[in-house]
Order: sequence, then structure tokens, then C-alpha cells
Amino acid sequence: MGALVFGLSGLGKDTGIQCGCALGPPASRAPRARIAFLCQAALVALPLAIWVICLRLLLGPGDALGSSNFSVPGVEVTRKLLETVSSLVAERHPLSSVALFDALVLAGLLAQFLFFALRIRWEDPWWRLGASYAVLLLFLGNAVWVDYPSAAARVLLPMTLAFNIRVPRGGWWAAVLIAGNLGILGSVDFLRSNLPDHLGPCFVVDGPNELRFNAKDNFGVTATYAPSNWWAPESERMPGKRDRDSWRWSKGDATITIHNPQPFIVLAELSFGMATPDPRAAIVTIEGRIAWRAALKPASDNLAVITGIELPPGDTPIQFRTDRPAVDVGNGEHRRFAFSVRDLKISLVGRR
Repeated sequence: MGALVFGLSGLGKDTGIQCGCALGPPASRAPRARIAFLCQAALVALPLAIWVICLRLLLGPGDALGSSNFSVPGVEVTRKLLETVSSLVAERHPLSSVALFDALVLAGLLAQFLFFALRIRWEDPWWRLGASYAVLLLFLGNAVWVDYPSAAARVLLPMTLAFNIRVPRGGWWAAVLIAGNLGILGSVDFLRSNLPDHLGPCFVVDGPNELRFNAKDNFGVTATYAPSNWWAPESERMPGKRDRDSWRWSKGDATITIHNPQPFIVLAELSFGMATPDPRAAIVTIEGRIAWRAALKPASDNLAVITGIELPPGDTPIQFRTDRPAVDVGNGEHRRFAFSVRDLKISLVGRR
């Protein structure tokens, strides 16, 4: 039953099959015991294996997506440690910085890793479970450690559970228990109300409430990204900033539609940043009129401010056009990118 539960858990989170390490080796060398062990291992691995085969048959071979999830043992966790320490030293206000919260999470995970590495208990199922994820920590790649908060604490959650269950109580072990849970101190920052979700709207509306919201039904000014033109929203927390930056990459020429719920024309300003993987021209048009144009440069902040926009009641499409098709950026990325619109801000300044 335990093997079957571990196998089914792998369908929800593939690394869940590592929990099969808790089942332990055969009880004896007898053929019956070994066969029973092999059957348990099959129950753990088969559900995920069958699902992967089904995906392969239905969708065909995949590409390199996910290749950066793993690395040479110890390389990426060491890099993450060095980057975090460097950022912490460079912060002007380290006690409330992103680097500090990152460091607390990393310190907690490393304390858990050392607990399982230095206190070996082969006969303990909880130790075997935690130790399997401690080994996984060494192999995690850049895609898991990057961004804030990183995905590592979530991926290694079973190790945290096993750690809290198996740390002895009393004496100096209390210090070990606290060290392994330092990441909890950063949870308040993760759950800040002004921290938008990764699937958030990717725009901000600024201005008086009487312009932002219709007094009759309380509907607000919104911006809609046409799904066929844009990839999913993304966001990150930059060092030294309290709020996250958000953006969406385009698949080529794309449209953002601003909806004005008011019965009158609203005067607005639009500000945003644009990024591109290669040099290209970008043109923003509103109702066929060119409102902004620029030559975009890679690895550069191409900031734009458009003033004097009139938003009549209903929808106003904002077209983003480029002179080149989307390109493949490599690095195992399965998507093609043209440009991104970052931190879109709609400032409402008056009415007409």
C-alpha cells in the first residue's frame, strides 16, 4: 500500500517517487523477499513511467525543456551560496533585503542536508527518505535555484518534513532544529499582499478612484493581453526592491486591450519597459496612429512613456509591432520570443 501511494504521488510531483527509499531493502536474501521488493519498486516507478510513455505516444518526442533543472553535483548550490552572500554584503539594508530572506532559506536547507549527511541511520525509513532528497539537493540545476523565492525549498519539502520529524528533542538539538527552519522567517515576505502572483495581470492602474472605477458597478480600468499573442506572465524580485517586476513575452506582433468602464473619455499615460533577445525595431500604435517607436537593443532597458492617450468607453487596442519574427533563444527553451513588455503602468490623469 505504501509503494502504491508513493507511485501515485509521482503523478502529482515526479520527485515524489523518491519517497520509495523509505520502503527499505529486502528483509532477507530469500527469493520471495526479493521478489516482493521488486514488486514494491515497480509500484513506485510504474505509474510515472506509464504516464511519460503515454505523453510520448500522444505528443511525440519533446525538446530540451527542463534540461537546466539538474547539474553536476554541488555546482549550482555552491554558485547560489556565493551569489547570495555577495548580494547580502552589497545590500544597503540587509535586515529587510531579498538577499537576507534568500540566505535564510538556503541556510535552513544546508542545515537539513548536513543533518542527514552526518547522522547516518540506514535502518530508519525517515532517514532514508530525507537522505534521498539531500542527495537531490546536490544535483539541482540553475532553473531551481534562480529567482526569488527559489523553487528549491518547495522541491525539497519532503527533506524538511523528515528533518523535523527526526531531529531529537531537548538539549543542543534545539539549535539544530531552529537552524533547519530558518527559512520560515522569510515566509512573511513571501506572503506580502503587494506581491503579485506569477499568473497575475502584469499591469498596474494608477490615478484617482473616480477615474479608475465606475461608480455604478465598481468595475475598474483593466488591460487584457490577447492569449494568442503573448506567453504566460512571469515575475521576479530584484535586489533592493520591495515589489516584484512583472512582464510577458510576445510571440510576434501583439495586442494589449485597455478597457475603460466609464461612460466618458479618460485621459491616460502609458509607461512600460521593453526587452528583446536580438536587435529589432518596435512600433506601438493606437487606433492606427504611431504613438511610440524605438530600436530595441538586447540586454538593455528600453523604457517608453506615451502621453495624451484618450480612452473612450469600452475597449482601446494597443498594438505592439516589430520588424522581425520571434527567435529561438536556445538554453533548452521551447518558446520563441520577439519582445517583452515589462511593468506596464496605466496612469489616469483626467476625463473629457
